[in-house]
Amino acid sequence: MKKVLIIFLFLLLGGTLSAKKVIAVMDFSSEVHYRSLSKTAANILVSELASKPIFTVIERSRLKKILDEQGLAMTGLLDDSKAAEVGKLLAANYLIMGHISSLGRGFIVTSKMVNVQTGAISAAPKVSVSSERALQGAIQELANKIVAAAEGRSTAATDSFKVRRDFLVQECRQRKPEKCFELAIFTWYGKGGVKNAETALNNFVASCVFGKPKGCFYAAQMYNKGIGSRKNPSKARQFYEKACRAGFKAACGRASKPRSNGAFGDSMLGGGNANNSIGITAPSAKQKGGFKENIIPSLEP
Repeated sequence: MKKVLIIFLFLLLGGTLSAKKVIAVMDFSSEVHYRSLSKTAANILVSELASKPIFTVIERSRLKKILDEQGLAMTGLLDDSKAAEVGKLLAANYLIMGHISSLGRGFIVTSKMVNVQTGAISAAPKVSVSSERALQGAIQELANKIVAAAEGRSTAATDSFKVRRDFLVQECRQRKPEKCFELAIFTWYGKGGVKNAETALNNFVASCVFGKPKGCFYAAQMYNKGIGSRKNPSKARQFYEKACRAGFKAACGRASKPRSNGAFGDSMLGGGNANNSIGITAPSAKQKGGFKENIIPSLEP
């Protein structure tokens, strides 16, 4: 009976492991002035996909060996039939190819996700990138779209959140406190882009400076707990005091040494330019509506 159980568990685990999809990522091709980014983009994508439970990612050395044997280069877009052929040699389910090209002041990363069994393009996700500094976040977004395609899910919801997030960036740069606060919520939860506590903190600070008392309180909580920044009791006290004086009663009494400066002021951004402190890429679209999940339980009073 025990042997039967062991065999059953082995088969069950084997079935679970085999359910993971095998994927290979080519080096991205690019326009001449983006060549330095093409390999970086592919490496980031490999790392991101490897962190997803749904995928097993082919090692780059193994991919290069197969391509060398076929007289092909790591960089470049293969035709779909050749991509399928290479994928079969790797025993992969999907082969990812990508290209980087100019788009306005930034650039765009396009990709093709080739189904190895059929030779058809399963998906062609793309992301726009405002600058080289924003590349990692954009590739993380691309990885999420590839996962959605592999799972047969639509990326429409993700895209709509990104449109809203881009709109919020624009509005926050116009010093609109409610929009800065909503942008911080988006960044905290990773809606429409990368989840990043440090950037969320910057946006809560911006919302506080521009007149949102709860933004002051959330910033204080993050400094107090060491989220998105090292623990900083002094800054936490400053933001608790600002929140209290602005009418956010839950903040009152949390600061041990009251100060006499005004409720709001750009000095809270550390003396820098408020727009540059926000830390999100430039806006590209607008969309009405908001994100209903506008509280963070761990930061509530």
